[in-house]
Amino acid sequence: MPRKEILDRIEKYVHPFRVTSGAGFRLKDFDAGDTCGLKMDKDEAAELLARGSEWLAEEQDMLYA
Repeated sequence: MPRKEILDRIEKYVHPFRVTSGAGFRLKDFDAGDTCGLKMDKDEAAELLARGSEWLAEEQDMLYA
């Protein structure tokens, strides 16, 4: 899968949890169980994590080169 497509697919999951300014941010102000409506079972989450870890390793290898 091309890099741009991967980034586009994960953006909707990452964006709501991204902290863009540390000023005034307090973790206690956020619900740790909030999934922003994301529904997925453990097997699907494990697969997504494995694919993401593999992709991240490839990205890191390119940066190292």
